[in-house]
Amino acid sequence: MQNFNSKFKINKLLTFALLTLTFDFALLTFNFDKAEASALSLAVYPPILQIEANAPAVINSPIIIKNLGSEPIELKIILKPFTSKKENGEVNFLQKEEIQGKDPLILQKIKVMENNNNIENLILAPEQQKDLSLYVDIPKDEPPSDYYFSIVFLSSSFDEETKLNISNLTGGIAINTLLSIGPKGKTIGEVAEFSSPFFMENGPVPFKVRVNNTNSYFIYPTGSILIKNMFGQTVGKVDLLPVNILAGTIRAIPDNLQSSENTSSATLPPAPRAKFAEELRADNSVNAFWPESFLLGFYTATLTLALSNQGPVFTRNIHFVAFPFKIIIGLLIAVFLVLLIRNRLKNHL
Repeated sequence: MQNFNSKFKINKLLTFALLTLTFDFALLTFNFDKAEASALSLAVYPPILQIEANAPAVINSPIIIKNLGSEPIELKIILKPFTSKKENGEVNFLQKEEIQGKDPLILQKIKVMENNNNIENLILAPEQQKDLSLYVDIPKDEPPSDYYFSIVFLSSSFDEETKLNISNLTGGIAINTLLSIGPKGKTIGEVAEFSSPFFMENGPVPFKVRVNNTNSYFIYPTGSILIKNMFGQTVGKVDLLPVNILAGTIRAIPDNLQSSENTSSATLPPAPRAKFAEELRADNSVNAFWPESFLLGFYTATLTLALSNQGPVFTRNIHFVAFPFKIIIGLLIAVFLVLLIRNRLKNHL
């Protein structure tokens, strides 16, 4: 029997306190109602649990929850299976009749524990923190399969059925959990798309990177995009955000500057960033951006992406052309005016 005990450093609590009821993390997007977020003022750590084990196994993964508010909170604990709703990784809760994985009774083997006792409800006093654990008992005959579920801490005043049948969770906070049971074979998948606009006047340059995970388990690909100019010189690099891609799904991958943990404003210049943000909201797309503003000439972008530490590694090339028409026309007009004024001055002399 294997025993898995995750170790978390206490000083990481400084990080978890920053996690409020609106999450936008590498795996999935979890949206919470702002009014409820303010009223409940909860925080959890870690925001995501990734568990990989071979049967048989006993898993104990630490969980920390804290009431940051000034009022006591009564919560009920619910395990809710989910899948990826869109290619941006947004959570979609499954209905009770929807079966996930090979074991329909898997949730009966998963418990939230406090002091070695199974709990389904929780009361937090103001500023109180509790150390819990996720307990999973995997028997010897457990079939290999992946299971994705949220550990939802829901306000007791909210009805589960009316509040957990959509991807927008109100009145609660959650830890998304990826449980992968069984040995894994060779990682397989493909780059479903690597593209960008062929012609543009200026940057930033949006790249569409979509990866298809054809495995029966989740993967965590890593990669980057190198940009070279017409002279073969490397003029830019875009590091892709490492994200979890659930089994049998396609995921669009952004650049790592769009991570919620990176507050840098250098992702895009302010005006273009606002423009592209508006476009992204319109079509729910996800792009990796090269933030260079001034572009001129022919460029080659090379994607290098590894599906896992053991491979496979994919390489793709695309080309795009940039010509700043407005800037060039403006310069030509300025030169024309200078020459015109100069000639007129000569004629007057």
